[in-house]
Amino acid sequence: MNNWHFEIDKKSLINEYTYFCKVPGELSIKSRRNLIVKYFQQDTFFKTEKMLLNNDEIRSKIIKNRMKYLHKDEDNLTILDILQGFKRSGIYFGYSHFNPLLFKWFINKFNSKICYDPCGGWGHRLLGSNELQLYIYNDLSYHTYENVNRIIDFFNIQNVKTFNNDAYIFEPEYDYDSMFTCPPYFNVEKYECNDFIDIDEYNLFIESLFVAFERKNSCNTFGLVIREDMLDESIKHYAKHSYILSNATAKHINSGNEHKNLEILYIFKK
Repeated sequence: MNNWHFEIDKKSLINEYTYFCKVPGELSIKSRRNLIVKYFQQDTFFKTEKMLLNNDEIRSKIIKNRMKYLHKDEDNLTILDILQGFKRSGIYFGYSHFNPLLFKWFINKFNSKICYDPCGGWGHRLLGSNELQLYIYNDLSYHTYENVNRIIDFFNIQNVKTFNNDAYIFEPEYDYDSMFTCPPYFNVEKYECNDFIDIDEYNLFIESLFVAFERKNSCNTFGLVIREDMLDESIKHYAKHSYILSNATAKHINSGNEHKNLEILYIFKK
């Protein structure tokens, strides 16, 4: 277990993908189904956890915690059991995940056929995109983008185009009717790409997404999932609808500082 790589059987992966394809969309960000992303993105999703497991003291604490709460002997703990123990024990708060069924809800609610996702992330929205004619995925992180392509190849997904560009300046040439994304929450989580220098740079990035929305004549709906304190009040004013998704406790991935704010889906229309 030196590199802490784990396997998930093909049947479980297919069952999860089938679930997301068949189950109707729902207005909720809560989902316990995350095997596909954890497996295909594990070297990025669990990168820090895997590094920390090389520390004997930390590894011992995690294993003892997992044995206690999972009621398993050490020999029966899986690598995934151990990796998931970081967040559940409070030792280290890694990355969050997005419920694909929320994206499916948006697609059906606003009758989207072609959707552009400028901050496509781990691939959760990809897993909820089966009812679209075309899902346009973009993400700045090269390894995340490569792993999403692995997901596409594994399930032979046909309705997706992927890009690895900076959403600040990139606009796909396709005529899409909607945009939907969940951008980074400033520097709350540390990704492969560099952090934002300051909140002003972050605000400029968010504004660039709206510029792309306004400039695209074919695009009439923009769904933005974001923590309420991360969106300027002057922008919120223009939202046609807003849906509270959770009373989120987002913890900074390094410091553990808590910021209790609502996570909200804002809908903007032309």
